[in-house]
Amino acid sequence: MPSLIAVVPLGLERLAAKEIRALGGGIGKTEIGTGRVAFEGPDDAVLRANLHLRVTERVLIPVTEGYAPDFELLTDVLRTVDWHGLLPRALPLRLVISAKACRLYHTGAIEDCVRAALAQAGITQVAPDPEYRGPVATLDMRGTGNRWSIALDTTGRPLHRRGYRLRTALAPLRENLAAALLFAAGWDGTTALLDPACGAGTIAIEAALIAQGRAPGLGRPFVFEHLPSFDAARWQALVQEAEGRFSTDRRPSIEGADIDPGAIRAAKDNARRADVVDTLSLRQRSIEDTPKVDGPGLVLANPPFGLRVDGGADLTKQWALWGD
Repeated sequence: MPSLIAVVPLGLERLAAKEIRALGGGIGKTEIGTGRVAFEGPDDAVLRANLHLRVTERVLIPVTEGYAPDFELLTDVLRTVDWHGLLPRALPLRLVISAKACRLYHTGAIEDCVRAALAQAGITQVAPDPEYRGPVATLDMRGTGNRWSIALDTTGRPLHRRGYRLRTALAPLRENLAAALLFAAGWDGTTALLDPACGAGTIAIEAALIAQGRAPGLGRPFVFEHLPSFDAARWQALVQEAEGRFSTDRRPSIEGADIDPGAIRAAKDNARRADVVDTLSLRQRSIEDTPKVDGPGLVLANPPFGLRVDGGADLTKQWALWGD
């Protein structure tokens, strides 16, 4: 079975691994690392993962690994790869390099070595221009103790960029972190949800999308569509399957509120882009003015805690008031 790597926010590895195993379709056997989760699956696993995962940032294909304390040995490691069958030659090539406790540490020299090895293999993909905004092939190179691993990014634009969060408020929350909070809280998409400090509405919008069962990767491009191994027919079948799963009839009570009128305007604009503005309630209101309602339900918020947003000298008293 092909092996893949999910790049995830630090601290969310176990949550991401659980979501990966829940994908089904033969995907399983996860192995947790630092900021990464390795997993196995069938040939279409890379398509399923990019289409459905909400917590993961990127999905990588491991290419090769080996011991390389010098450039000659690194070149030998690179020669083991079938680059023609791997890289999309129509795209610029970007290298993301990190080294820890390695004799090779100068990232510029390492990149020159890699591009020279590719040129010897007959591949001369250029680095992306700083002004270029199109798709890019990215090689992820990590060196630890002179052992190097190389992986190919299949995602492109990070998965947390769903496309709807074009307006933000103070201290915005990434979409995948909002989804992770919902999963960690055990929200199942059926009970009432309140975010009393919603900012630009990310938690409420992610909740609405989860309730509808809408795959986060629908309607966006991926780098894997440019890979030589891309199966367009299988991808179209998976997209159609995902489109058939979500339903706008699933409408639990989802409410977001914020004391800042600008934040509520941003939240409503983002909800319109996500096509969920009619499935949730967004209103200007302070936390202490939250009305009492019958349960069960979940209150989930990312309120000011005095770092990214100044909570003022009475922040402790404010939190106590919110608790009351």
